[in-house]
Amino acid sequence: LKKTSAGVYVIKSIFDTPAGDIPINGNLYLGEKKGIKIDDESSGFFITTKTIDKTNTGNIFESVETRIEKNIFSRLFTTFNIEPTSRERDGFKVTYIFKKEKLPPSEIFEVRARTNYLLPLLILIVIILAVFGVKRYVQEKVSLSKSVKSVRTSGGEFALKVTLRLKAIKSIENVS
Repeated sequence: LKKTSAGVYVIKSIFDTPAGDIPINGNLYLGEKKGIKIDDESSGFFITTKTIDKTNTGNIFESVETRIEKNIFSRLFTTFNIEPTSRERDGFKVTYIFKKEKLPPSEIFEVRARTNYLLPLLILIVIILAVFGVKRYVQEKVSLSKSVKSVRTSGGEFALKVTLRLKAIKSIENVS
């Protein structure tokens, strides 16, 4: 009876007795009953998932509405399992509205919002590393590189050729 809508139903049945089968006819009236059960669940840290389930516990068709608020930053990285019916902007908040007209008895209207914060976190880490590298490069006053090669002299003796490359970002004095 959970999936049966409210209304009047005609019952035709046969009742089996020791004396024989007896037909029974009648009307069954199911009264209107309203009710919506709401389940709200959130999970995750870097990838957060918010699930809102609305179940029609009555026996008539219901209209349900779900609202999800996101800020101007998190909305860029949020995806939904269904398209929102409408969007409302109020300053830095965006409210997504999901509507379902005529939800049948014992049916579930599920809205799932998934926000992935991994991409902005990775971008932030790359920016921090780039700033750290540029800062380190700018602070470096002198760059020195050395290379050693063995060379053969005209007399056949063993000799080494040492090359020093000195590069200065700013003008410096008294390098030893």
